[in-house]
Amino acid sequence: MDSVAGPGLATAASKHAPVERRRRLSESVLWTGMRDFYCREGVLAWSEHAIPHHITSCPFTADAYARTAFAYLRDCLAAAREGGPGLDPARPVHTIELGAGPGRFGYLFLRRLLELRRDSGLDLPPVRHVLTDMAERNVEAWLANPWLRPLFDDGVLDVARFDLQSDREIELRCSGERLAPGSLANPLVAIANYVFDSVPQDAFLVERGELYETLVTTTPDRGAGLLGARIDYHHQPARSPYYGEPHRDAILELYRRRLPRVTFGFPVAALACIDGLLDLSGGRALFLSGDKGMSRDDAFLTETAPLGLAAHAPGCFSVSVDYQILGEYCRRLGGLALHPSHSHESLTVSAFLFGDAPGRFSATRGVYAEAIDHFGPDDFFVVASGLDAQAESFSNGQILAMLRFSKWDHQLFLRFLPALKARAAGLSPDERSRLRDAVHAVWDGFLPISAAEDPAFQFGTFLMELGFDRDAAVFLRCSAEHFGLEAGNAYNLALCLWRIGEAEEAREWAERAAGLDPQLDEAKALLIEIASAAGRRPVSPGQR
Repeated sequence: MDSVAGPGLATAASKHAPVERRRRLSESVLWTGMRDFYCREGVLAWSEHAIPHHITSCPFTADAYARTAFAYLRDCLAAAREGGPGLDPARPVHTIELGAGPGRFGYLFLRRLLELRRDSGLDLPPVRHVLTDMAERNVEAWLANPWLRPLFDDGVLDVARFDLQSDREIELRCSGERLAPGSLANPLVAIANYVFDSVPQDAFLVERGELYETLVTTTPDRGAGLLGARIDYHHQPARSPYYGEPHRDAILELYRRRLPRVTFGFPVAALACIDGLLDLSGGRALFLSGDKGMSRDDAFLTETAPLGLAAHAPGCFSVSVDYQILGEYCRRLGGLALHPSHSHESLTVSAFLFGDAPGRFSATRGVYAEAIDHFGPDDFFVVASGLDAQAESFSNGQILAMLRFSKWDHQLFLRFLPALKARAAGLSPDERSRLRDAVHAVWDGFLPISAAEDPAFQFGTFLMELGFDRDAAVFLRCSAEHFGLEAGNAYNLALCLWRIGEAEEAREWAERAAGLDPQLDEAKALLIEIASAAGRRPVSPGQR
């Protein structure tokens, strides 16, 4: 006879035991798994696991941030001229990037900020950008990247391992300088893109004017780990005061009174980070942060998952960031919060300003409105993401206009490249020249993060099709030297060199191509042509 469950007993929802039961979200094992993922994978998190980052690492976003940061420095200079805190021309202004990951944003941001400073003619202190991350593998990757070496040598770029959840000082690897409270002579600019969505938050429920804390029970999938984990949410009345800190508790009370029934995240790690950076800056700082998040109450109505939680890779997820909470916190600390005036689809960028400046940071507010709010990174991404299906319908002039508008975005160029290649044979000399210039402009802003991506090969091959073999040879040589020697880039380089009259080097590269792929008939034919022109028999790769 089958047994019968007693009254009030329920069946188990999973055969696996939870790894945690009814824990405060900020203390969940989920965050430990996330930290382990990023520390283990390093830059592979972006190059192989495709963690979203292009929207925060593209030239358009870097330009918008650099213009906003430069406007802030102009406001600080104006304040100093009117008797406010001075600027030390002998000490750098540090721009610190939290969770810099692949480093692409910092590379573009720094170059653009240096350009703005140089062209302004203003008597501003020098600038030093600091790439930071909690993953030592990322720090090592930046130091080893040959594209970054000139910036290190010039002293305008530095790196540090920095854990925003625990560290309060920053040890710079290149200069050896230690950034600590009281050590900065000039204002601080801090940037956090796609960072606050990956550090601990608490969660709460507001219902009928009552506040409940949201606890989690996490049951992992033995096959997929935390990526396939089942997360159960439990709500219980929140004690008051909850944090025992006036500003945090006041914000919770504000939400309890204002919001209808809704679950929201409370970004405790982000708030602690702001506290630490504000101490470091001595009260003069600009914080720029872009993330999957919200800055308006109506965003709560569109959330389709609890807390906006989204999984990206095994052990990696993200949670929506409530920028209203960050802004209210900064205002209570005496700062100024700038939020977008309309809802954004993928990236909300807010600015938080501390210190005094004429017109309450009038220059910064004006540039933020123009470069971020009216048409900013999120708007650009919405437009660019719709181009894939339309690329073939764009004229050459429209493609060049979009590339200029994007500040020469390499991914946008690669989307247009198949259409451009299909038209290469029919282009006029002027169109060919303009496209050659476009290739160089796109390449100038590209920072490679792994050998798996090789736009140099594609750019070089396209330049060959346009008839610019000398330019193409530069790209194809870079492809072979930095992204891996293969039969294709060796042969194309050999062909370029042969066309521009470098016969001996062309023969060497053709032999390499034939050695890498003995079935590559084009390489064999090129060797015969070179040998014939030189009046001698071709030498097979095995005979050298």
